[in-house]
Amino acid sequence: MFYSRIIAGPFVFTLSPRARYRAVAGEGVVIQLDRDQIVVVNELGLELLEQLKAGATIAQLATSVSANYEVTFSRASDDIAHFIAELQAQELVSQQAES
Repeated sequence: MFYSRIIAGPFVFTLSPRARYRAVAGEGVVIQLDRDQIVVVNELGLELLEQLKAGATIAQLATSVSANYEVTFSRASDDIAHFIAELQAQELVSQQAES
């Protein structure tokens, strides 16, 4: 499964150079400049984007989510992988090998 590869791989995900995001009323608004596309994410999605911008891995994101929300590491990993896959499909994030 695609999500399993995201979780297992030694990857970091970065915001596309053609994407911008801002916090608006507790949510995140992400704009894909090439597509004139706007995506709205909830407060957790905004937190994840900020951590991705700082270079966090999936494991680091899942650790943070499981520590701050009532969810297991495994569930957090799966949900984050799904979130990132959706962002990738919209060309909002790109995958790079972890350094």
